[in-house]
Amino acid sequence: MLQAQPYALVQALAALASALAVRVMWRRRRQTPAAGALAVVLAGAAEWSAVLAVGGTLESRSAQTVLACSIFPGVGAIVVGFVCLARGMTDRSWVPAWRREGLLLVEPAAVLVAVASNPWHHAFFRSYAVITDPLLVDPVPGPLFWLHTAYSYVLLAGATALLVRAARRASAAHRRRFLWPVAGAGFPIVGNAIGLFVTHRTGMADLTSVGFVLTALLCGWALRAEALPDVLPVAHRQVLETISDGVLVVDAQRRIVDANPAAEALARRISPGIALPLVGSPLAALAPTLELDPDAASQQLLRVAAAELDLDLRTSPLADDAGRPMGWVLVGRDVTAHLEQQRELERQRHEAVRASAALREHLDLVERLQAELAEQAEHDPLTGLYNRRRLVTALERDVPETLASGRPVSLVMVDADHFKRINDVHGHVVGDAVLQGIADALADAVRSPDLVARFGGEEFVVVLHGCPERTAQRRAEELRERCARVVVTSRSGERVATTVSIGVAALERECATDAGEALLRSADAALYAAKDQGRDRVVVGVRA
Repeated sequence: MLQAQPYALVQALAALASALAVRVMWRRRRQTPAAGALAVVLAGAAEWSAVLAVGGTLESRSAQTVLACSIFPGVGAIVVGFVCLARGMTDRSWVPAWRREGLLLVEPAAVLVAVASNPWHHAFFRSYAVITDPLLVDPVPGPLFWLHTAYSYVLLAGATALLVRAARRASAAHRRRFLWPVAGAGFPIVGNAIGLFVTHRTGMADLTSVGFVLTALLCGWALRAEALPDVLPVAHRQVLETISDGVLVVDAQRRIVDANPAAEALARRISPGIALPLVGSPLAALAPTLELDPDAASQQLLRVAAAELDLDLRTSPLADDAGRPMGWVLVGRDVTAHLEQQRELERQRHEAVRASAALREHLDLVERLQAELAEQAEHDPLTGLYNRRRLVTALERDVPETLASGRPVSLVMVDADHFKRINDVHGHVVGDAVLQGIADALADAVRSPDLVARFGGEEFVVVLHGCPERTAQRRAEELRERCARVVVTSRSGERVATTVSIGVAALERECATDAGEALLRSADAALYAAKDQGRDRVVVGVRA
């Protein structure tokens, strides 16, 4: 539930004003790191004020307690940002470095840990006082809180001293650039000190937020008065000397009228005997074949073979106010290492493409070999039919599934008659040919999802899914007749044929025992019966 809290409006105003100031300062961060640091300070103020504004409007004591502990990210941002602001404004060459400024984050991180774990040790806040009408939770500071406060004030005092010393040394025109941040920091510091030592536990709002409002207004004044930390004017000669690219200024007669140190270093590499300084020398002494366009800028890549140098050269024409040509600005950059890196990357890319293609071929080969091995693992090498392993899988898995679906399953066991005599009389080559012929005859007579497998030696098994006993018996007769038509010619020209004996077993529904094993036993018994009854016949076994 929400409650009316008069001071929440002030805190909300402070949060809004600080957030608007953050937006202004963040846009100027590219001009100087000091502006970025000031944006961090104002962001911390916005977070602090926003948390207090929200907390003051809530009637829940627990919610206010949580929010009272949530201001410390903003507190840390203010302290660290103000220290960086002072460094950035008093030292124009200063840039943030993690190894140095990162140490400032250790204490705020430790504070967050201490606040989060306070319910277990009560060393940061000893307790929480409750002020009613309206409800306001006021934390009672503990020893770690006072240690944090002292540390923060020491850092703020040190940063303030840097700014004051810089203001004393600056000229009158630049003095306000250093003093307004001191004043801006002073408002919330004074408000915070009053809240800690004077109005603590009186029910009054945290006056720090009032100070934040004044700080944001002061930032607005600084923006209008151009008192923000900006980059000071620098002579163009200093700029040229810090540029790593070679810069030449050439007049209309193609004489060099200005050159930075980087340009003279490139000139020594291109022409080791050239006279230095370059100013006053004709451009032809450095680049005799270089063409300059008086009307348009251009860019070209030059290869200086003698110096093993690749130069990226950009030329821009110069003109006076009347549009008459005055000369050119030439900017040269050594891109030798960059181009060599590009060539090396291109070479590595080509090698990677070739390696990738070779890997794909290898993987394709592995997949084909794996498929072949899987195929070989389930097939008989002589006949090409499924082997006994695949048959066992079908009996254990496929037969129960078919029966469970309500369809019958029949099993036909085929055995070549007098096969040993064929091997003994005509040899194993002819015997193998006979087995292959029988296998082809069986395979041609079945349909999907039926299965034909070589059971072992001269025995074959046909599993017929969805086939009742009578149909299985009829199909077994067809198989017997097909196999009887198999004829193999021996080396001597003799035609060799044989007959087969067949046992049939069928299951119409699921059974309690192993269905596949039951079918196999019943068909095997029927096969032996067919053998005993004179071979070359089909015998139906007892129902499995």
